[in-house]
Amino acid sequence: MLTPEENDLMCRVENGMPMGDIFRRHWMPACLIEEVAEPDGTPRKIRLLGEDLVVFRDTDGKVGILDEQCPHRRASLVYGRNEECGLRCLYHGWKFDVDGNCTDMSSEPAGTGLAEKIKLKSYPVREAAGFVWTYMGPRRIHAGIRAAGVPADAGNADRNIQDDRKLQLGADPGRRNRFRPFLFPALFGHGAGPGSGRGRNRR
Repeated sequence: MLTPEENDLMCRVENGMPMGDIFRRHWMPACLIEEVAEPDGTPRKIRLLGEDLVVFRDTDGKVGILDEQCPHRRASLVYGRNEECGLRCLYHGWKFDVDGNCTDMSSEPAGTGLAEKIKLKSYPVREAAGFVWTYMGPRRIHAGIRAAGVPADAGNADRNIQDDRKLQLGADPGRRNRFRPFLFPALFGHGAGPGSGRGRNRR
């Protein structure tokens, strides 16, 4: 039986939490490609690992995943105008490209140089097997990680929405026994690893 503290350690995935840090070191599906298939189409809101994000495909067909809120007045970019290779906030007109660079500030005088100083959080994106994938971990690690690793012809992609309120550990004893020796030491620092007798379930 896990303690409340261990349960939080296993289930909380916000940035800075141990489980969240583990997930952030893997490429994850963000949405279906068909949901953002149209260039300059309607942006889509998603939530991954406790973060509210917006996904959009720009005029050139590039997909971007950005922080949902405009850094100016925190307005939602989900309602922004997707036009001319950028997502423009409807509040004061700040515009961002797929890399989070501010490319236009219609509310500011020309020549102020303010736009060059603004950077919205963005994440790397890959498209494969019908999904848009993203990597939310440290950029210094990202360069050495193979993107997605799923062939483009892996079959039909589908999406299933399920409201799970808690992580079910131990529902399948066989699965639990395979899972626990590797994951628990990484989280709890027990020092066990592959081939180690420590951290294994006792019969």
